[in-house]
Amino acid sequence: MIRVLLILFIISGSLTVGAQIHHWETVVYDSMKWRYWVGTSDPGTRWNTVAFNDTAWPQGQGGFGYGDNDDRTVI
Repeated sequence: MIRVLLILFIISGSLTVGAQIHHWETVVYDSMKWRYWVGTSDPGTRWNTVAFNDTAWPQGQGGFGYGDNDDRTVI
């Protein structure tokens, strides 16, 4: 199964200055394959619908990022 990813940040709970984070949660696991959009142009208005055809988008394994040497897919 391939999933679609547009860099998504989810903040759960409230943030306060000086608060310590005790754990992290993710929706992008390094074992999953994803289709993703780098964002150099508009992906279109229907990118978030079930009928959208994402086969032209790049595909990579979870662990997305850049520059910290721990990513399986470097963006």
